[in-house]
Amino acid sequence: MTKEFIVKIVRRIFTSFLILLFIISLIFTILQLAPGDPSYKYLSPELSPELMNKVKNSFTTEGSLTEKYFGFLFSFLTGDLGISFNFHQPVLDVILPKLKITFIFSGITFIIQLLLSFWLAYVSVQNAGKIIDRAMKKVAMVFYSTPSFITGIILIYIFAYMIDLFPVSGIESIDNQNYSLPLQILDVAYHMFLPALTFTIALLPIYYSYLRENLKTVINSPYIVYLRTLGTSESRIFWKHTLPNSINPVIAVAGIEFGSIMSGSLVMEVVFGIPGMGRLIISSIATNDYPLVVGCCFIAGVMIILSSFIADLSRVLIDRRLLKGIMN
Repeated sequence: MTKEFIVKIVRRIFTSFLILLFIISLIFTILQLAPGDPSYKYLSPELSPELMNKVKNSFTTEGSLTEKYFGFLFSFLTGDLGISFNFHQPVLDVILPKLKITFIFSGITFIIQLLLSFWLAYVSVQNAGKIIDRAMKKVAMVFYSTPSFITGIILIYIFAYMIDLFPVSGIESIDNQNYSLPLQILDVAYHMFLPALTFTIALLPIYYSYLRENLKTVINSPYIVYLRTLGTSESRIFWKHTLPNSINPVIAVAGIEFGSIMSGSLVMEVVFGIPGMGRLIISSIATNDYPLVVGCCFIAGVMIILSSFIADLSRVLIDRRLLKGIMN
């Protein structure tokens, strides 16, 4: 089993690498089809011919299509995503601080979403057919059908404008650095409350619906009924049988959703003024920062691939029966 597991893992890593190559190739193809030459932004009649050639070569605009492709591929695989037009820094140096903010914010929100959705789904199943179950399904449908930026604007109007309880935007106060560490953490949590609540409301209905249906199916399955007839305790049935068989499909969905969140919520980060990946992508597109746009797209693809891969591994650790199917 150990040898087979390693073989499957290696195969999945190889598949993920092929997907990464496809993403890079797709980005390259789009750039080649796009009109214009990014190097023209830095060219001037006052430059010498040697310097003009050097500028063009730095953007890999010279040479055959094959040479440009492999040069582009080598740069990406070695982490050289170019220099940002606006920041005048390597693209990775610009992206990583923004990615850190998005990772912390998304990770905390993601955990809250899963825990809360699981609790709500369990309560709903325990009260199946009752008023509380029907009400929770209706509310989940309303939240799911409401665009997240609309939810964010409503929450800002209520809690920041009408009640004046939370800040409108930003992730910390201006004098945050003067606070002690506990107060800094509390200050960031205070600023992040509305964005976290909005993200939670946006994705909670998805996890809730999956968990509710899975829990309902598993709890009413014959082998669970049989375990109860044997006198097995409800806690053992729940933790050893019901939970592992209910949560696996949700993990698969959560892996993809978390990757999407990590790549940056374009609209939400702009609404709440969060200096993360989403806001960076919007600003780079608005300012025609070609290397930064390409770098953000690449990092977004990597985040989705990694989160999906981790989700699959988590499913295998929870249920070994998925080993063959999930890795093939």
